[in-house]
Amino acid sequence: MRARIADRYLSREIWSAFSGVAILLVLVTFGGLLTDVLNKVSRGRIPAELVLNQLLLRIPLALSLLLPLAGFVAVMLAFGRLYRDSEMAVLAAAGYGARRQLRVVFNFGLFIAAALLALGLYLVPSAALEAQRQIDEVRQRTPVTGLEAGRFVDLPDGGGVVFLGEYDGEANRFAELILVRDSDGQVEWLASDAGQLIPTELDQPLRFQLAAGERTTVDVEQRRVLRVSYEEAMLTVPRVERQADEEGMDRRSTLALLADDSRRAQVELDTRLAPAAAAFLLVLMAPLLARSAPRQAR
Repeated sequence: MRARIADRYLSREIWSAFSGVAILLVLVTFGGLLTDVLNKVSRGRIPAELVLNQLLLRIPLALSLLLPLAGFVAVMLAFGRLYRDSEMAVLAAAGYGARRQLRVVFNFGLFIAAALLALGLYLVPSAALEAQRQIDEVRQRTPVTGLEAGRFVDLPDGGGVVFLGEYDGEANRFAELILVRDSDGQVEWLASDAGQLIPTELDQPLRFQLAAGERTTVDVEQRRVLRVSYEEAMLTVPRVERQADEEGMDRRSTLALLADDSRRAQVELDTRLAPAAAAFLLVLMAPLLARSAPRQAR
């Protein structure tokens, strides 16, 4: 009976410390996540309408990084307070020794490790896949994210910089277009009075249907300038193909990684398992590191 009471007391100390540390770390990390998402929105990599969704879908990954530290610090704080207030000496004198204490810590570590396994093996890749799916879905409707009248916006995959004097997002129509891009030592400056941005699939080039305007090409090496006027034109901006690393090894399911014998798949699988193992070992080490002398009376 005494042992069970001591178990509950020690568990309550650990969990209360864990709750406080976890909430504090989540609040700090939430600010960093928000800054990162807003930065990508400003660069046109994430549509502005998906800010909240993208922020929430990044929380599982943040938790997989925070929980090991939160568990370690929680056990350190709980045991450190018990040592400082001489409560650990009282528990030891009552027959509640290190072995019984380790049992409580062991159960706590198992719970944290199980939660991290669920996060790493299922929730994190599922959230990453859903986040990319939402971005791709919006890009199919709006080929260039972040387009607004009166501001310069980077085209996807380094296709150049575009400025629109007026823009209708629903119809993808614009007026007073200026597009600047640099390729193979040539700087191209293209201006158009009006036009329309034609939605295409993500694996197809961007297409601009332009009204009257002019195109200026500057060959830096040859020091030549070519200027052409046109009444109507179709501008195609090729997309850069995604590299293999960007295709989403972190978005693949755990079962798919287990069936893949490549080194990249094994590294990704180890990355998903590492937080759980690290959390369990850190929690078991924390009681030893938390030992301290009792608080001295003044």
